[in-house]
Formats: sequence, structure tokens, C-alpha cells
Amino acid sequence: MLDEFTSERDDNEPRRHRKKESKSSVVAMALVVVLLGAVGFGGWWGYNHFVKGMFSAEDYSGDGNGTLVQIEIKQGQSVADIGNLLYDEGVVASSQAFVNASEENNDLGTTIHAGVYELEEEMSAEAALEILADPDNVIVEGAVTINEGWRTVRIYNVLSEETGIPVEEFEKAAEDPVDLGVNPMWFENLDDGVTMSIEGFLFPATYDFSDSKSAQEVLATMVARFNQEVEDLGFMDRAVERDIEPWMALQIASIVQYESGIPEDDAKIARVFYNRLYGENALEQIGCRCLQTDASISYGHELETGEVKGSNELTNEELNDPDNEWSTASNEGYMPTAISNPGRAALEAAVEPADGDWLYFVTAEEDGSALFAETNAEHEENKQVARENGIID
Repeated sequence: MLDEFTSERDDNEPRRHRKKESKSSVVAMALVVVLLGAVGFGGWWGYNHFVKGMFSAEDYSGDGNGTLVQIEIKQGQSVADIGNLLYDEGVVASSQAFVNASEENNDLGTTIHAGVYELEEEMSAEAALEILADPDNVIVEGAVTINEGWRTVRIYNVLSEETGIPVEEFEKAAEDPVDLGVNPMWFENLDDGVTMSIEGFLFPATYDFSDSKSAQEVLATMVARFNQEVEDLGFMDRAVERDIEPWMALQIASIVQYESGIPEDDAKIARVFYNRLYGENALEQIGCRCLQTDASISYGHELETGEVKGSNELTNEELNDPDNEWSTASNEGYMPTAISNPGRAALEAAVEPADGDWLYFVTAEEDGSALFAETNAEHEENKQVARENGIID
């Protein structure tokens, strides 16, 4: 194909003729360079004076308008997450402005510590970054961050490290959830095999335990925060409106929190588990009214052995352990307890599930998003997508 584009010039052509062409080419090239330079300068000037202004992130100027705002930064939040939080609270004009400020300051946003900070509304992104990047500005001394989806075993260990209170004291204090402030109504009408537990009632947030002297006080503080959150959501009333007991919805929320990769999928995942328990096609497709979540199996395995294993790390023997009371592979109905401590989004999803007839889902994308299916055949196709994306084996 290259032959079609080679020159047909005669190599015996006189040199003086070639020189003339060469001189003309130089002049033409110079004109091209000048023109390109003019165009380039014009483009640069236009970008800096018009385009750049149109597409740059909106930002405030100055140190704020005097209205104080307390911001809670949680462990593991990205710079973008923090930017979104600041924007939602009216601190910065846009999340992107905060991300840009971090990048322009050697990724300073990645050094921000978990804790509670005091800022003002309508701050420049750089001013907000300067405050958050200084750990001396944490206003809650001894702040402890408990992340969404943590189980009580992990929570006790973290609390013990931060407060110096032995794990055994947290375990003892948790033996009576009602004594810690859990409303007894949560444990009304429990199904056979379901037991009272503090699991699910320790709300994930950042806490100040500097004045707490006992495990009882620490856990009671977390329960009080849970009580406030579910009251704000109208959780118990909304569960009853859906004709399910609040403890059932709490169990679903705990599964959603543990299984979901992105908040946008929470309500759809909640629907999957409700469909498995109550859906018209559950018996036909699954063969039982079973939750069938490996997360519950790993929870029971952890309680029994003390060994923490992800769902994909469980052996076939562990997955089918008949002594595991939390095995939902073939056991119908709910679990003995919740399996994690859900945050607000998962709680909301459990009382406001999405509409759909899905019975299956699989995490299929790198961002944690899932694909949903109504039949096992569709589910197998979705699993193949997940394999192709390297998400599952």
C-alpha cells in the first residue's frame, strides 16, 4: 500500500530544479509556521479569557461568611468524598474546586485525618483545605471513627485500642442491649431462632469518647446515635407499613451494608433479598425462601472460629457447614441476628427498596456496581460479565 503514495519524481531530474522547489518550500513552511503561531496564540488567549472561565470549577473566595459548620470526616473517605460532603454542607461552592485545590497543593487532601472539624459556610476550597489538612484543627479530641458495615467484633477491638478499655468489658456490656438503650420493641415477635443482640444497633460514625469511663457508656452513646437516626428516618413505622417487623428490616439493612458496592445499588439489593423471602418466583427459581448470602455465612464462621474470612475466601466445607446458624444457603427465613452495623443509606434502602423482580445480583464493575437478574440464566450471563471484568473468578 505504501507504493501508492511514493513519489514518481525522476531521480535524474536536474539538481537546479530541485533547489528552486526547495526554496519555495522553505518560504511556504515559514508562512505555515507564522499562521500556526497566530492561531495558537489566538487559541491560547481565547482559552484563558473565555473557555477556561466557562469550565473551571466554581469556587468561593475568602475564609467564609461567619456561619459555623461542623464537618465529620470519616476513615477511608477520598478527597472527592470530602469535597462532596463540603459542598452538601454549603462550605465550598463545588466539590471539584476542593479536588483541584488538593491537586494543586501536592495532594494535600489525602493527608486529612478522620475527625470532626469546624469550618464556615462559603469558604474558598483552599481555605477549607488548609483547615482540614491540619490535625490540630480536629475539635473532637479522642475521636474514634466506626465505619459502616463493621461487625461488633471489629468494633470492640477498635474501641479497646482507642479507649484502653478491654474487649471483654465491651462484650459483657453488650449482653443486654436493652440496658444499653435499645428499644425493647425491636425484639418483639422474634421468629424461632432469632435472638437479642447488639449487632446492628451500634451506629457507624465518629465519636468523642474522651469523657467515657466505661464500656457501658461507650456503647450506650453509639446506641443513642442509632436511636436518633432511625427516628429521623421513621424506620420502625415504615417497616410496619410494609408489613414486616422492624428487626427484619434491620437484618436486611445489615446485609445490604455488607454486600453493596455503591450506595446507588442499596435499594435494589434490598429488593433482591425481600423477593427471595416473599417474591412469587422465589420458589420456582431458587427452590426455597432463602436469603442465600455468603456474607451471613462468613459472619457465623467468624463468631464460631474467630477467623475473619471474606465470602470469596470460604471453602466449600465452610460454606455448607451445618452447624453454622447463620448459613442462609438452605435455611429459610431470617438469620439469628443482623450481620453488621448499617449506616443511614442502608437503613433507608431496607424500608424503601426499589421496585423490581430481581432475585440475583453480582458485583460486576470496578466501581463496585452490580448487575441484577430475575432468572438464574440471566444471572449466569451477568456473572460472565463480572469474570470478563476480573471482578470474580
